[in-house]
Amino acid sequence: MRLSFWWLVIMANGASAASLDGQQGSLIYSDKIKEDYHSLVFKGKSGELVRSFDVGVNYSFYSDQISPDKSYSVVNFSESGVLAGDGESESHDIYLCAFVRMSDGCITAVESGEQCGGEWAPPNRWVSPMDDDGESLFNSPPSIEKTLKGYASGRKDRSQISNPKVMAYLLEGTSFQNLLVCDPPNENNKSSYDDLLVKLRQDGDVVNAKALEDVLDRSEKVIYAGNGEGFDLNNANVISGPFPAKVVDGADIFLSKSNDDKYPVRLMLRRKAKGIVEIVDKYEVSGSSPSVETVFFYPINGERNIFVLLSWSIDSRGVGTYGKLYQIYAYKNEGGKVVRNGKVLKDSNMFGIDGHQEGQVVSFSLKDASSIRRYIDSHEEYK
Repeated sequence: MRLSFWWLVIMANGASAASLDGQQGSLIYSDKIKEDYHSLVFKGKSGELVRSFDVGVNYSFYSDQISPDKSYSVVNFSESGVLAGDGESESHDIYLCAFVRMSDGCITAVESGEQCGGEWAPPNRWVSPMDDDGESLFNSPPSIEKTLKGYASGRKDRSQISNPKVMAYLLEGTSFQNLLVCDPPNENNKSSYDDLLVKLRQDGDVVNAKALEDVLDRSEKVIYAGNGEGFDLNNANVISGPFPAKVVDGADIFLSKSNDDKYPVRLMLRRKAKGIVEIVDKYEVSGSSPSVETVFFYPINGERNIFVLLSWSIDSRGVGTYGKLYQIYAYKNEGGKVVRNGKVLKDSNMFGIDGHQEGQVVSFSLKDASSIRRYIDSHEEYK
């Protein structure tokens, strides 16, 4: 068979590792003992690591495991199991094969026997004595609906002992993370994931419940997942931007209107490489809807920040307060996420009224980018 991909075996500190490169990422085999590897992760092009397999799995590396177009890979693996019968139990190894989608690391199917003895045909067709077209291996990846239905029914609780219980309803040898990769939480399936979270907590599955909580928290900020270049800014009610984010590589930012009556303006981040658009911050109504005065970039403590200056019209003449309320926000990169700069948020000079407050004339001096830059430069805590 002609090898149409690149693979590498390296030696470091006496332990060997192997890598198979796909369309959007690589499978990294490591921790080799004798002929088997004991660790396997999918590494995306942007560096994220996906651990789609469960712990305690052994992997065999073969150089013809990836499809000709590099969109899928087959992984041969084994895990230890226990056969019980006639009052006795016996330990044995189960030999299986998994089909991995090389765009995100999702294991779409796990098979055994003759199905694992097939081979790739162009461009990504798996041919075996069991399945001539192989389409069933890729067309029905794990989904939250299917997993939740089985888990809620408890139909395997007595026939299959798994700890935690949810593992019995995942593909054999796969991890909980695999479900999250194959069917990421979004607005269409969030209610099902919420139900799964309740069930996990009821069963005392602290680890997977926490993992799901973290993913759901992040997904609430993602409003678009797909081809980031294909996101239609013309239909996004853009108020200002887009601008190169500068605090995050390969991303840009913009402010847009939303249909949320309470938070009508949002700061958005578009990560082009990952193909997602996410909400960085939301700005609420305060007497009136917020208006964007300016957006610019400037360093704080040597690190570039995004500055957003907003204003609200206020008219409470009954108490002698009217004019404009100003608020300055700054955002920094923290672990790859764009978050509010707490130092700016706590600075009482970063907000104020320009006009009248309780019958007294008041002024706010930081009403444009130049004045804000001068303020940052003149205060030691920001240098």
